[in-house]
Amino acid sequence: MREYAALKGLPFYDLVEEILAARPSTPVQPTDRELKVTMDAYAVNKPQAIAIVGACQKEGFSLIQGPPGTGNSFTI
Repeated sequence: MREYAALKGLPFYDLVEEILAARPSTPVQPTDRELKVTMDAYAVNKPQAIAIVGACQKEGFSLIQGPPGTGNSFTI
């Protein structure tokens, strides 16, 4: 039911075109300084900081994924 509801609501999403296009973006290469600032500000490790900086520097939405227990929810 949730999947059906999400599909029915898709035309009303602000990012519907980006979702349907499904084009991967070029990965962001954050500087060491950006990573250090992010790691200190949010108390995250380097891979989490890379995900945060990358998501903040892109338009649209970002998908953060990884194995269970690696801090995905905390990063989001």
